[in-house]
Order: sequence, then structure tokens, then C-alpha cells
Amino acid sequence: MSVRCLQIMPGLGGIEAVTVEAAGASGGAALRQGYLAIASGMVDVALVVGVEKFTDMVGAEVDEALATTSDSDFEAVQGMTPTSQAALLMKRYMHENDVPADGFAGFALTAHANGVANKNAMFRKAIKPETYAKAEMVSEPLNMFDMALMRMALPRSF
Repeated sequence: MSVRCLQIMPGLGGIEAVTVEAAGASGGAALRQGYLAIASGMVDVALVVGVEKFTDMVGAEVDEALATTSDSDFEAVQGMTPTSQAALLMKRYMHENDVPADGFAGFALTAHANGVANKNAMFRKAIKPETYAKAEMVSEPLNMFDMALMRMALPRSF
């Protein structure tokens, strides 16, 4: 869905729109842009819409696209991947804030519970805390339930 498609919706014509792309941080970056536009007084109201689309690519094309999200001089050359970077950040957060190993379980448990009654949810089965605790590690301390599936976020900020 392009920004133009959203602009021609009833009531949205003639307004400024922008696409915000920041790899896995696009949603947060778009939300920040909306916040800053309001906080600066530039606008009174901002609409931030997120659209996820990762279906145009498969296999090696996905890896190639994801490789462009890191700093090749300082991260990729050292073997850093988005997953390993997230694991290091999570580990540091846990250390600085004295978060226990199961401190993030609530996110996965809630997401899966919310999917049970949602016919459009990708995962429609609730998980138990024991299931989360026994889940395979992807990059310590991230387990398979902490990971997002491969998809690209293309949030829009109006």
C-alpha cells in the first residue's frame, strides 16, 4: 500500500504524507516522526499507519535485503546480524535493569493469547509459561518466541 493510496481515502486528500523506512525499526521511527510533528507545533494531529510487507522476496533475496540494514564497516564485517544485535541489546537491558531470564515472557504469552480469537492472526495458539521457558534459544537470551518473523515494516506517517 503506498502513501498515495492512503492519501486518496475519504478525508485524507490534500495532506502531506511521508514513507518512513528504517528496517526493523520503521514502526518506531514513524511513531517518533508523528510525535515530533505534533510536539514541534508543525501539526495538531498526526496519523501513523503501519503496513508490513515481506512477500516480494524469498530465500537469498531476503538475506541480501536484511544485510543492507546494518553498518557494513562496523557491524556486518564483525558478523553482527540483526538477531545477534537484538540479543546483545536485550542482554544489556537485562543486566542494567536486573531483569530475570523470564522477564520478557509476558510479551510472547500475551501476543499468542491475543491471536487465539483472531482469524487473521498468524499464530492462533496460546502458549504456556513452561512452553516459553523450554523454547529453543536463537541467540541467547532470545528464544524462538522472542523473535519476529521475517517481514518488512513500511509504516506511514501523516
